[in-house]
Amino acid sequence: MQALALPTMESELRALAWATLLTPACAVYARFAARRLRPGVPRLAALFPTFPVFVYMPCMFSSLHLRLFSTFFHTWLAINRLVLLALDLGPLHPRLPLLPFVLCAGLPIKVRLQQPTKNQASSSSSSHHPAPSS
Repeated sequence: MQALALPTMESELRALAWATLLTPACAVYARFAARRLRPGVPRLAALFPTFPVFVYMPCMFSSLHLRLFSTFFHTWLAINRLVLLALDLGPLHPRLPLLPFVLCAGLPIKVRLQQPTKNQASSSSSSHHPAPSS
């Protein structure tokens, strides 16, 4: 019986590179699928193939700390956000631009859409209405 090899810096960097490539690739696929399918079972079925990828990613790391961080970000956060996307809930939406979508899917951030302030809204609404002539 052969013993497992000790983790090296090279193996950890290789796992980190794979995780760095797979996470955005799965997020881009999820956005592509979500834009073309209606929410519910069809979208959930289309997103399901990404779930095993996110579950497997922490297993690529040998270091306990990297494995814990990867478990939080990939297994818990990304899968929950993709399930919420499939149900048309949560912070992800298919109409988000690609970069904010990928960042929001893989990191613990929430994208805030800018809404016009009251001053901008009142000045723009007053410019659309002509002043009454006397």
